[in-house]
Amino acid sequence: MDIRTRILDEAGKLFSRMGIRSITMDYLAQELGISKRTIYENFRDKNEIVLYSILKGLNDHSDDINKIISESPNVIEALYNIGKKSHEVFSKINPVFFYDLKRHYKQINELISERSGINSVDSNLMLLRKGINEGVFNKEINIDLVNVFLQQLMEMFHSDGLNLSGRFSKADIMKSIIRPYLVGICTDKGLALLKQHDNVFDESI
Repeated sequence: MDIRTRILDEAGKLFSRMGIRSITMDYLAQELGISKRTIYENFRDKNEIVLYSILKGLNDHSDDINKIISESPNVIEALYNIGKKSHEVFSKINPVFFYDLKRHYKQINELISERSGINSVDSNLMLLRKGINEGVFNKEINIDLVNVFLQQLMEMFHSDGLNLSGRFSKADIMKSIIRPYLVGICTDKGLALLKQHDNVFDESI
C-alpha cells in the first residue's frame, strides 16, 4: 500500500471514530508513525485529506455494494445483504463526524452528497436490472423512474428536517415504507422471496 493510500485510510478511520475537527495533522502523523512533513508532501492541507478520505470511503463502499449485487443468488437477498453491510458501516461512525462535516466543511459536504447520490443511482439501477432479469421485479416497471424514486426516498430518510431514521425504528421504516413498495413492483416469484426474507429484513434495515 502506498503512503498516500495509507494516509487516507487512517484519516478516514480516525475521522469516523473521533470526528473531523479533533484530528490534527500532528495526531494523524503520530498515528501513522510518519512525519508531518510526509503528509504535506502528499496533500496540500487537511481539507484535501478530508475530501479524498471520504471519497475513497464512498468508492470502497460502492464497490462492496456492487459486489454484493453481483454475487447474491437473487436480488431480494442482495437487498438484505446491502442493508446489513450499510448498517455495519454506518453504525461505526460517530455522529460528531456528520456534525463536523455539515457545520465546518460545508463545501466538501455538498461535493460528497453529490458523489454519494451518483454512486447510489448507479447501484440502484444495477439492482433493478438484476431483479427484472431474474423475474423478481415486474418487467413493465420504468426502472429509470423507480430509480429516481428510490434515490429521493434515501435522501428523505437522511433529511435533517424529517430525520425519519431518528424518529422511527428501522423495522417500522421497512414495514411501512420499503416493503410495501417492493411488494408493488414484485412478481409472484419476488413476493415468495420477499416473504422468505421478512425476518432478516427486520434485523438488517
